[in-house]
Amino acid sequence: DSYALPVFLFLLEGSMRRRNLSKIRSIIVEIINEEEPDEVNKEYSTIEGQVEIDKISVSLKLPKATFADLHLSDIELNTYLQILLNCNFGSSSELREELITSGLITDYLSLGRSIVDNHVIINVLATTSHCESLIKCIKDKFSNLTITKEDMDRKRKVLISEYIQSYDNIEETGYTIQMNLIDYNRVIDNYYDIYNNLDINIMNNIINKITID
Repeated sequence: DSYALPVFLFLLEGSMRRRNLSKIRSIIVEIINEEEPDEVNKEYSTIEGQVEIDKISVSLKLPKATFADLHLSDIELNTYLQILLNCNFGSSSELREELITSGLITDYLSLGRSIVDNHVIINVLATTSHCESLIKCIKDKFSNLTITKEDMDRKRKVLISEYIQSYDNIEETGYTIQMNLIDYNRVIDNYYDIYNNLDINIMNNIINKITID
């Protein structure tokens, strides 16, 4: 960690110098010490506006404690979720192909996952002319997530390859360090070990814990 932080600060300083941001007003951050409830504030809402095509967002909010017995760090859990979502909703997934073929989506479907305090948030965002039908398909898939060892091994190799290649791009490396500090309050320097140690049994345990009740 000790070598990566100065690199990030150097990149940040250079970026500020290029943008004439050496003098920045002080920012006061108010910390609210209120525990986020496990229940969502709104189960469903519709926002009307002038758009060419409707957009839908389906999110799951899960207590982080749901996965406590797996003894995973935040970055490890995030990596498992990344692979799981890509296999089930990604550009090469069977579901994506079915949704495009049936006309439920055009070609836009975005995936997101984050760990915020004591909760895990999983999100699928898409554009569609058939909102209710698409929402049902996504919820059905959340109830029937699957992955094979072969799929996970393939995704593991892709992550390792992308990780190695990223070091050829100093801006991407700086961005990764920046997001590490924001998401995990530290620089992650063992990505290779995390990817290499992914376990299909742990993945299956994660799948069993994801519910949409």
